[in-house]
Amino acid sequence: MTKPYFKEIVIKVEPSYVPEDGDAFDAVVCALDHFEIPACVVERDPGVKARIVIGLEDGLVSSVTANVPLDYVVYDYDTEGCSEDELATRPAIDAGEVQVYAAGYYAAAVDSAKIAEIFEVVSTEAGKSGACDDCGAEVESVIGCPDGAELCRSCFEAGGH
Repeated sequence: MTKPYFKEIVIKVEPSYVPEDGDAFDAVVCALDHFEIPACVVERDPGVKARIVIGLEDGLVSSVTANVPLDYVVYDYDTEGCSEDELATRPAIDAGEVQVYAAGYYAAAVDSAKIAEIFEVVSTEAGKSGACDDCGAEVESVIGCPDGAELCRSCFEAGGH
């Protein structure tokens, strides 16, 4: 039996081709579909760090936005006043089980450009320093890219990632 031949292809997407939500992955998948490229397996880089912004109003989750598609579950431990049919027993984060308000799981909104912008601002405010993923330079602040890479200003402005 002959093994199928696969070749790794790295695709860089021009910003003008990226959809408004900023997800370059979707742009690549769309291009592959458009050109009818057969037997192509497209996966996200497992090394891309998921970055999430969780919005709260009055202690309740009002929005969840991430740089990559993901599902999330909310464990609402405040069960006082809930009827029995509103409660669920679920695996606890640490060990054992816990009783929570019986909500399901949800899909986060995806806006990688906005998440990168937010993480850049928060990192700068916190005085975070780090190393550039492209050149390795230690810098005072890094810029978070939609693909999870963190770049120094020079590499970012030079079109890195």
